[in-house]
Amino acid sequence: MEKIILVLLLCSCVYASESFGGIGIAMYKSSRGVSVAGIAKGSPASEAGLQLGDCIVAVNGSGIAMKTVSEVKYLIRDVAGKPLTLTIVREGKTFDVDLTRVKMEVVGLERQSDAKNAASHNYTLLDVVSVKNKKTGFYVEQVSNAAEKHSSNAIPFGGAKLNRFTRKSVEVNVVEIGRFTIKILTVDGSLVSQRDVDAENVGFKSIPWDNTTLAAGDYTIVFKRGNRLSSYKQKLK
Repeated sequence: MEKIILVLLLCSCVYASESFGGIGIAMYKSSRGVSVAGIAKGSPASEAGLQLGDCIVAVNGSGIAMKTVSEVKYLIRDVAGKPLTLTIVREGKTFDVDLTRVKMEVVGLERQSDAKNAASHNYTLLDVVSVKNKKTGFYVEQVSNAAEKHSSNAIPFGGAKLNRFTRKSVEVNVVEIGRFTIKILTVDGSLVSQRDVDAENVGFKSIPWDNTTLAAGDYTIVFKRGNRLSSYKQKLK
C-alpha cells in the first residue's frame, strides 16, 4: 500500500482556520485511481455504502487514473451541501455512488489534548479512523442556535432541535417529518446509545430514554437524517 492520505473534506487540521466540505474517507493511490483505506462511521461515505478497498476511478464523471492522491483529494473537497458522484469498482463491478458533502475537519489524534482542542472549535467528533497505527479524528460542524436564527425557515441538518436531555428522556422539537437517528455521545466521541425515531408531526416530542446509569457531566446529542447531521452539547445532572 502506497502513501495514505486522509481525505475528510474538511481541513487538514482543526487548529487551522480552513474548513471545507468532505465525505469522510482515507485513501491511497491504486492503479486505476485511488482506493479507500478508511471510512468514518456516520459520514456521507459510510451512509452511501462505501467499503474498504473500493477503488474510485472517476469523480463527477471524470477519470482519475493519472491523478495523484492530492489531486483527487481536491476534486472531492468542495462546499458543504454540494453533491458529488464517485464511480466505484468493487469485485469487478463498476457503479456510481451519489453523496452530499458535509462541513468537517480532520485532526491527527497523537495526544489526548488534540481531541479536546478540536471539540472546542465548534466541531463534534464523528469517528476515529486508524490507518497504519495512526489515529485520525473526523469532526463534523455543530449547528449553533445563532446560525439557525438567521432564517425563520431554517431546518437543522438533522431534522430536529434538542430541547432537553434528562435521565428519563430526550426532548426535541421536530421541524421535519420523517425518520431520523438520535445518538448520545460522551465528550470524547464515544457512543453511549442511539435509536431511530419516526416523526409523524412537527413540534415537541419527548422520547423516553433510560439514562439513569450515566455519570453526571457533558454529553453531545447528535441528530442524523440521511447524510445530514446536527449536534448539541448539554450537561446531564
